[in-house]
Amino acid sequence: MTRMMFVQTLGALLLTGTIAAAQARPQAPAAPARPSTPPAASAAAPATPTPAPLPFPADAKVAFVNMQYVLSKSKLGQAGFDQVSALSAKQQTEKSTQSAAIQKLQAEIQQGQSVLTPTVLTQKNNELERLVRQAQTDEQQRQSDLSALQQQLLEDFQDKVLPLVEQLRAEKNLWMVLTPGADGAGIVAANPALELSDELVKRLDALKPTPPAAAPAAK
Repeated sequence: MTRMMFVQTLGALLLTGTIAAAQARPQAPAAPARPSTPPAASAAAPATPTPAPLPFPADAKVAFVNMQYVLSKSKLGQAGFDQVSALSAKQQTEKSTQSAAIQKLQAEIQQGQSVLTPTVLTQKNNELERLVRQAQTDEQQRQSDLSALQQQLLEDFQDKVLPLVEQLRAEKNLWMVLTPGADGAGIVAANPALELSDELVKRLDALKPTPPAAAPAAK
């Protein structure tokens, strides 16, 4: 896969993941109250053993990584999702505050049609137009800021991932390392032992951490 194809695929995956991360997370259900008298002779269920990883075929010339998995499981990917989620939540609060102010002023104008003087009504309508224009401008800026943060995180992620993928390819003497597209297309069938996603996550997590990307300041 060329760098351009990788960037396009990773960009689609990052966008999908950050949209999901920006949504409100459901609250965990409350734990049920423990009974005052524990049931007698309650046998603990045996733990399910974790299957051992399949050995990578020594004669393999092609491998693949699942970038959506790497994004969701690596510390770097999770940190990026958290940053986008935090910025999105902050923007939603700002948007809700502006919307409430506009609705309040609209209600005042509607209710004051027969009691307010024409001068006061004009002033309130002018203020309403100003608030609406400001809200539109701010919304465009919010979208720009969110896109800029996503792009910054994407560039940081690919700058760290690509050298590690090449490192794995060289170490295992592979011809190429593939990755499925954002919709899961690209690999129809494969030996699961050829997947290097977990190894890529491990190497990403072992990198020296860098300061998190700062959210663009609103203009």
